[in-house]
Amino acid sequence: MKAFSSKEFLGIMDMILFDDEIPVNIKEDVSKRVYDWCSRGGSETDDYVKRQYEYLLRVKESIK
Repeated sequence: MKAFSSKEFLGIMDMILFDDEIPVNIKEDVSKRVYDWCSRGGSETDDYVKRQYEYLLRVKESIK
């Protein structure tokens, strides 16, 4: 997977979260994981968060 700058990555996160093709329950689960991560001191640009959104991209690709 391509390495994104922080700015690019945040734009991609927004695009994914508003994508109607990805089931809502999956987006909600990932959003909760990211929220929990950040509330415990993590950053939105940490590798853990990037892996969560890469998972969403894989889900989207599998639906096509």
